[in-house]
Amino acid sequence: PARQLDKVLHDNRYDVWILYQCPLQVQQWFQKHNIPAIIRGYSNVGIEIPSLDEDWHASAFHAGGVLSRNNHRSVGLLMPDTKLAGLAATEIGLREAIEQSNTKGTVHKIIDSVDPSSTQRSLERALKVKNPPTALVGTRSRHTLSVIAWLAQYQLSIPREISYISLSYEHWYSHLTPSITHYYSDPTNFARSLVRNITSYCENKKVQPLKLLMPNYVCGESVRKLT
Repeated sequence: PARQLDKVLHDNRYDVWILYQCPLQVQQWFQKHNIPAIIRGYSNVGIEIPSLDEDWHASAFHAGGVLSRNNHRSVGLLMPDTKLAGLAATEIGLREAIEQSNTKGTVHKIIDSVDPSSTQRSLERALKVKNPPTALVGTRSRHTLSVIAWLAQYQLSIPREISYISLSYEHWYSHLTPSITHYYSDPTNFARSLVRNITSYCENKKVQPLKLLMPNYVCGESVRKLT
């Protein structure tokens, strides 16, 4: 992306850049050119730019523990088709919880290519494998809608046929029945943390290389205990 980034920075002059959901190549370019920036997300290996994000690894590990305690041994992980360090940390956290539990389980990665039909096709393939998932973990709020809509086509429901946990949250979750088990980060607190990092950067103060905020776990009614 070097050519496009050269043009963007030539046309726009700012004291600090916020890199939101930027892949490794973009992070490398900002680091190589020593341009003041803060990564809103996980920094990749070898990147020393300060970063701020939710602790996706911890959230996914906790979600895996919740599912394991409810006897779910086969879990599907819905992920967008993007190579972001935060998503990699999510997959590692969930696999550690499921695969290293007392009764070892399996994690099926279900790729979402943004197109809603691709998510449905991925779900259909996942549920046709041997030992299909009995629970799903969504990494984006849109996955919640995709799963509910897909199940409705077959007159299936959460959690009767399949359990579901969302690692993200939107306000419209409060209108869903049954309530969705999810993880919630207060956007105001997140914004304050980001502003503190920006202020420290502009005042030439030391900024923490990687700061992870732990979301709150909100227990809903979307996880069923298997017997």
